[in-house]
Amino acid sequence: MDRRKIAAALALAGLLAHAFFLPVSIAGMQIGLAVAAAGVLLSPPRPLRTPLDVPALAFIAVAVVSVALSPYGSPGLAAATLWRSVLGFFVVWHALRLVPEETPRRLLLCAAIGLLCSSVVGIWQYRTGTDVVHLLGLRPEPALVQAPGVDGRFGAMGFFTSRLTFGHNAAILLALLGGAVAAGALPRGSAIAVAFASLVGLGALALTFDRAAYLGILVAAAVILMRTRRGEFSKAYYTPVDLVGLYWHIVDMIWIYLFPLYYLIT
Repeated sequence: MDRRKIAAALALAGLLAHAFFLPVSIAGMQIGLAVAAAGVLLSPPRPLRTPLDVPALAFIAVAVVSVALSPYGSPGLAAATLWRSVLGFFVVWHALRLVPEETPRRLLLCAAIGLLCSSVVGIWQYRTGTDVVHLLGLRPEPALVQAPGVDGRFGAMGFFTSRLTFGHNAAILLALLGGAVAAGALPRGSAIAVAFASLVGLGALALTFDRAAYLGILVAAAVILMRTRRGEFSKAYYTPVDLVGLYWHIVDMIWIYLFPLYYLIT
């Protein structure tokens, strides 16, 4: 087997793992990215440029300046996590250039399966107050948060330790999966499976009680649905669907930098 085929196999395995673990596990996502990165390093596609090179460098510059101006000094290595978001995008972008053209549809299915699993766990948490991760022996203490305003119920967290982490990840995936179904980017059988996983995910998202996340995703979904019913999207044109998904990424990136800058100024 030549280097190109090995690199493509690593990139495919890493991307599939990353897609599945996106709503399930941060560690799983990182392992998947590491495998995909190994494929990219083994056979780097040329040229090594992406449309987000300049915005990513701008975000990095803001982070460096904020640290330099901080009266508290540089944070410890444990807090230096922003590089993962930036590096993750580049790994996924270039890994997709190494794999077959049908891979994005496979990634959507893997993401839908992961969302379905974590959503079922989240709904179970809400009703029973059971931490499945703790029961599996993967967490020393149960991680549960009382549902705001609902006695005897707990915010859905899936496999995460925070309902907001699960809510944000699920919201991004729902925008992507819903847009893919609306644009007809999936075969009928796959579209039905993805739509079912999205409905379960939407229910779990509401039970995180992260109002900003699920209200935002409902507005985005409503806009996409109305434009789809007017026949504005097709397999050849679905840019607004992609932009909805990118919007959620941009919102996350903005808050990542706004919070540190706000606290530094105050």
